[in-house]
Amino acid sequence: MNATSSGYRSLLIASGLMLPAFVLLIAILWVCNGQLMYTLDDPYIHLELARHLQHLHYGINDADYAAPSSSILWPFLLTPFAGWSYFVTLPLIINLACLFATLLLLVRLMHDLSVFQATLMATVTALSLNLYGVVFTGMEHSLQVLLAVAAGVLINAHSRDRLARGATLLLYVCLLLLPFVRYEGLAISVPMLAYLACHGQIRRAALTLAGLVIGLAGFSLFLHQLGLGYLPSSILAKSPPGAWTIYNNIKTNLEHYGWLIAFLLPFLGLSVYRDDRPLALAIGAAVLLQGVFGQVGWLGRYEIYLLAFLTPFLIDRVIRTRPQLIYVCVLAPLAFFSLLWVTLFTPLAASNIYNQQARLATIAAKLQAPVAVNDLGLISFRTDAYVLDLWGLGSLTALRERQAEQADAGWMDRLMRRHGVEYAFIYPGWFRRLPDNFIKIADLTLDELRVSAAGSQVSIFARDETHADILRRHLRAYLAHHRSPDYAITFIEAPQTNVAGAAP
Repeated sequence: MNATSSGYRSLLIASGLMLPAFVLLIAILWVCNGQLMYTLDDPYIHLELARHLQHLHYGINDADYAAPSSSILWPFLLTPFAGWSYFVTLPLIINLACLFATLLLLVRLMHDLSVFQATLMATVTALSLNLYGVVFTGMEHSLQVLLAVAAGVLINAHSRDRLARGATLLLYVCLLLLPFVRYEGLAISVPMLAYLACHGQIRRAALTLAGLVIGLAGFSLFLHQLGLGYLPSSILAKSPPGAWTIYNNIKTNLEHYGWLIAFLLPFLGLSVYRDDRPLALAIGAAVLLQGVFGQVGWLGRYEIYLLAFLTPFLIDRVIRTRPQLIYVCVLAPLAFFSLLWVTLFTPLAASNIYNQQARLATIAAKLQAPVAVNDLGLISFRTDAYVLDLWGLGSLTALRERQAEQADAGWMDRLMRRHGVEYAFIYPGWFRRLPDNFIKIADLTLDELRVSAAGSQVSIFARDETHADILRRHLRAYLAHHRSPDYAITFIEAPQTNVAGAAP
């Protein structure tokens, strides 16, 4: 088959493999009453941050600086389009484009297979790695996966002396960009740069490494200059430095992927080791770095960058050395069932956000007053008032206070008074204690399977009786026009209870 025919074939197969993504999109629109809803609250943090970046402000509230994004690059990619009427669809558009490019790269690896075999193997890979589901998180992970797969394809070609001269630059671009998309990209970039240096590309590898160090250090100094420390609050909130975090990372990685380390990696490692010993060591280093410093899960997105990077090596070895295993690969989704499960339940995950955070955002917008939260995204994106993030992604002060919390929750009340906040929509179980003056008005409860919401129940508080009465009126007015069997609002201090709450 000539190059042109092979290229057309790959385009055709990759285009067909986009069908599941559009099926998921239609399902999301169906369960969310025609609204595009992402499967996490977090992408709306990036969208709101991008809006402020357009006005040269790094933060969520005009009054404060904040570093709520774990990605350096992603909010800046969104910023030029922040004024667009369909801005909320931009992460989906970018992610669909990244998905298509990823599928195309994978299919081109299978040029020696029949159309049926290539389609089967690519479909199994996409389902096993949650490539479809991660698109609808609205986060930077589809871009991260694309860069990881591209790096894997190019490194594999380099190890077999089949890397085109012009593709070398693309390889270094991928290795440079990966940590700026997400910090854990360092687990791939650093070992692979060391590998390339071992193969005589010392100058290029050193320049790329210098670019990484200068860029990451420069961003840290930028944050420090704003009074935000040296790392984004989102990283410090989810992965506080310390031995416990490392222990927990190792434990969860082994629980989820111990079988991979025991069975699949030895096959891949030995196969690569026979051909290219430094590459086998670099791949092992990447796996080790993820195992020690990387997290797992949270809607099947944290670890898939490394699985995606390993995939081109595995596909190439299977096709070249064990072609009889091609049909056995159809069982891969069962081995990666936790990721397949996320893909299958993507519409319900979007429904969770629709029936919880989107409804709370509508209530907050009607209040037209500052509100305290611990899920920052949709509420900040859909309201103009001040939003105090008690969990700390949008407020380094709150993060430090929460992590230093001892016997009382006075810090919450102090921060709320400082910012004129009289209402709080929070998961109470996330905090050791709540202020004594908090008046609980109601609970908003999901009446559907919880997939992506951080909790099934959000409690709604006011700080005094005057604001409690205002909040009750707004909640009743909301319920009068927004009823659905998928959620309920239970009033604590009102005669009507278990009031079932259509579109936010």
